[in-house]
Amino acid sequence: MLPYSPRHRFDRIHLDLRTQYIITNANNMDLILSILSSSLIFILFRSFPGFKIDILQAVVANYFVAFTCGIMLFSNDLSTLKNQEIMQASPYAFMCGVLFISLFVIMGISSQKNGVATTSIAVKMSMALSVLFVLIAQFNVINFNNLIPLILALAGVFLVSYHPWPPSTCSYTP
Repeated sequence: MLPYSPRHRFDRIHLDLRTQYIITNANNMDLILSILSSSLIFILFRSFPGFKIDILQAVVANYFVAFTCGIMLFSNDLSTLKNQEIMQASPYAFMCGVLFISLFVIMGISSQKNGVATTSIAVKMSMALSVLFVLIAQFNVINFNNLIPLILALAGVFLVSYHPWPPSTCSYTP
Protein backbone atom coordinates (compact mmCIF):
# COMPACT_ATOMS: atom_id res chain seq x y z
CA MET A 1 0.00 0.00 0.00
CA LEU A 2 1.33 3.42 -0.89
CA PRO A 3 1.91 5.75 2.07
CA TYR A 4 -0.50 8.37 0.73
CA SER A 5 -3.17 6.15 -0.75
CA PRO A 6 -6.84 6.98 -0.14
CA ARG A 7 -7.15 3.90 2.07
CA HIS A 8 -4.27 5.08 4.26
CA ARG A 9 -5.89 8.51 4.58
CA PHE A 10 -9.20 6.92 5.61
CA ASP A 11 -7.48 4.80 8.27
CA ARG A 12 -5.72 7.87 9.63
CA ILE A 13 -8.96 9.86 9.86
CA HIS A 14 -10.72 6.92 11.51
CA LEU A 15 -7.89 6.58 14.05
CA ASP A 16 -7.94 10.32 14.79
CA LEU A 17 -11.71 10.31 15.34
CA ARG A 18 -11.51 7.28 17.61
CA THR A 19 -8.65 8.82 19.61
CA GLN A 20 -10.52 12.09 19.89
CA TYR A 21 -13.61 10.23 21.18
CA ILE A 22 -11.58 8.32 23.77
CA ILE A 23 -9.89 11.47 25.06
CA THR A 24 -13.01 13.64 25.11
CA ASN A 25 -15.26 11.08 26.79
CA ALA A 26 -15.67 12.31 30.41
CA ASN A 27 -15.21 8.90 32.04
CA ASN A 28 -12.08 8.21 30.04
CA MET A 29 -10.72 11.67 30.78
CA ASP A 30 -11.10 10.95 34.50
CA LEU A 31 -9.21 7.70 34.03
CA ILE A 32 -6.45 9.38 32.03
CA LEU A 33 -6.05 12.14 34.62
CA SER A 34 -6.03 9.57 37.41
CA ILE A 35 -3.27 7.55 35.73
CA LEU A 36 -1.22 10.67 35.02
CA SER A 37 -1.54 12.06 38.53
CA SER A 38 -0.78 8.74 40.24
CA SER A 39 2.34 8.36 38.10
CA LEU A 40 3.40 11.96 38.51
CA ILE A 41 3.28 11.82 42.30
CA PHE A 42 5.89 9.05 42.42
CA ILE A 43 8.11 10.92 39.98
CA LEU A 44 7.82 14.06 42.13
CA PHE A 45 8.65 12.09 45.28
CA ARG A 46 11.67 10.66 43.51
CA SER A 47 12.90 14.15 42.53
CA PHE A 48 12.53 15.72 46.01
CA PRO A 49 16.11 14.98 47.16
CA GLY A 50 17.51 16.83 44.15
CA PHE A 51 15.64 19.97 45.22
CA LYS A 52 16.35 19.33 48.93
CA ILE A 53 12.64 19.10 49.77
CA ASP A 54 11.57 17.23 52.90
CA ILE A 55 8.82 14.72 52.14
CA LEU A 56 6.84 15.33 55.32
CA GLN A 57 6.80 19.10 54.82
CA ALA A 58 5.73 18.72 51.19
CA VAL A 59 2.94 16.30 52.05
CA VAL A 60 1.61 18.43 54.92
CA ALA A 61 1.74 21.59 52.77
CA ASN A 62 -0.08 19.73 49.98
CA TYR A 63 -2.69 18.54 52.45
CA PHE A 64 -3.45 22.10 53.58
CA VAL A 65 -3.61 23.31 49.97
CA ALA A 66 -6.00 20.48 49.08
CA PHE A 67 -8.12 21.25 52.17
CA THR A 68 -8.30 24.93 51.24
CA CYS A 69 -9.24 24.13 47.63
CA GLY A 70 -11.92 21.72 48.84
CA ILE A 71 -13.43 24.33 51.17
CA MET A 72 -13.39 26.97 48.43
CA LEU A 73 -14.91 24.69 45.78
CA PHE A 74 -17.56 23.07 47.97
CA SER A 75 -18.43 25.82 50.45
CA ASN A 76 -22.07 25.84 49.26
CA ASP A 77 -22.41 22.13 49.94
CA LEU A 78 -20.88 22.48 53.40
CA SER A 79 -23.44 25.09 54.48
CA THR A 80 -26.17 22.43 54.47
CA LEU A 81 -24.36 20.33 57.08
CA LYS A 82 -25.41 20.69 60.70
CA ASN A 83 -22.88 21.35 63.45
CA GLN A 84 -23.78 18.04 65.08
CA GLU A 85 -22.93 16.15 61.87
CA ILE A 86 -19.62 17.97 61.60
CA MET A 87 -18.74 17.21 65.23
CA GLN A 88 -19.58 13.52 64.78
CA ALA A 89 -17.42 13.25 61.66
CA SER A 90 -14.45 15.24 62.99
CA PRO A 91 -12.59 12.37 64.77
CA TYR A 92 -12.90 10.19 61.67
CA ALA A 93 -11.77 13.01 59.40
CA PHE A 94 -8.76 13.64 61.66
CA MET A 95 -7.91 9.92 61.68
CA CYS A 96 -8.17 9.78 57.86
CA GLY A 97 -5.93 12.84 57.60
CA VAL A 98 -3.23 11.27 59.79
CA LEU A 99 -3.44 8.02 57.84
CA PHE A 100 -3.26 9.79 54.46
CA ILE A 101 -0.28 11.89 55.51
CA SER A 102 1.47 8.79 56.86
CA LEU A 103 0.72 6.87 53.67
CA PHE A 104 2.09 9.61 51.41
CA VAL A 105 5.25 9.97 53.50
CA ILE A 106 5.82 6.20 53.29
CA MET A 107 5.17 6.31 49.53
CA GLY A 108 7.69 9.14 49.17
CA ILE A 109 10.39 7.37 51.16
CA SER A 110 9.77 4.12 49.28
CA SER A 111 9.90 5.79 45.86
CA GLN A 112 13.24 7.36 46.78
CA LYS A 113 14.78 4.17 48.14
CA ASN A 114 13.15 1.44 46.05
CA GLY A 115 12.30 3.26 42.83
CA VAL A 116 9.16 4.55 41.19
CA ALA A 117 8.09 1.29 39.52
CA THR A 118 8.42 -0.87 42.63
CA THR A 119 6.57 1.63 44.82
CA SER A 120 3.81 2.08 42.25
CA ILE A 121 3.27 -1.68 42.08
CA ALA A 122 3.23 -1.98 45.87
CA VAL A 123 0.62 0.78 46.15
CA LYS A 124 -1.58 -0.90 43.55
CA MET A 125 -1.26 -4.23 45.38
CA SER A 126 -2.22 -2.63 48.68
CA MET A 127 -5.27 -1.08 47.02
CA ALA A 128 -6.42 -4.45 45.68
CA LEU A 129 -5.93 -6.07 49.08
CA SER A 130 -7.82 -3.21 50.76
CA VAL A 131 -10.77 -3.78 48.44
CA LEU A 132 -10.74 -7.47 49.33
CA PHE A 133 -10.69 -6.61 53.04
CA VAL A 134 -13.65 -4.21 52.64
CA LEU A 135 -15.64 -6.85 50.76
CA ILE A 136 -15.04 -9.38 53.52
CA ALA A 137 -15.47 -6.93 56.44
CA GLN A 138 -18.82 -5.66 55.20
CA PHE A 139 -20.09 -9.21 54.75
CA ASN A 140 -20.83 -8.58 51.10
CA VAL A 141 -21.68 -11.57 49.02
CA ILE A 142 -18.56 -12.27 47.02
CA ASN A 143 -19.87 -13.09 43.58
CA PHE A 144 -18.56 -13.14 40.04
CA ASN A 145 -18.90 -9.35 39.63
CA ASN A 146 -16.80 -8.68 42.75
CA LEU A 147 -14.25 -11.45 42.41
CA ILE A 148 -13.18 -11.32 38.75
CA PRO A 149 -11.97 -7.67 38.73
CA LEU A 150 -10.08 -8.29 41.96
CA ILE A 151 -8.39 -11.40 40.57
CA LEU A 152 -7.52 -9.54 37.36
CA ALA A 153 -6.04 -6.66 39.38
CA LEU A 154 -3.91 -9.02 41.47
CA ALA A 155 -2.82 -10.95 38.37
CA GLY A 156 -1.91 -7.70 36.62
CA VAL A 157 0.19 -6.52 39.54
CA PHE A 158 1.88 -9.92 39.75
CA LEU A 159 2.65 -10.05 36.02
CA VAL A 160 4.07 -6.54 36.03
CA SER A 161 6.29 -7.17 39.03
CA TYR A 162 7.30 -10.80 38.31
CA HIS A 163 10.92 -11.36 37.43
CA PRO A 164 12.08 -14.98 37.22
CA TRP A 165 14.83 -15.73 39.67
CA PRO A 166 17.54 -16.78 39.18
CA PRO A 167 18.01 -15.15 35.80
CA SER A 168 18.42 -17.49 32.89
CA THR A 169 22.00 -18.67 32.51
CA CYS A 170 21.69 -19.78 28.92
CA SER A 171 22.86 -17.24 26.42
CA TYR A 172 22.08 -16.93 22.77
CA THR A 173 25.04 -17.05 20.44
CA PRO A 174 24.40 -16.82 16.72
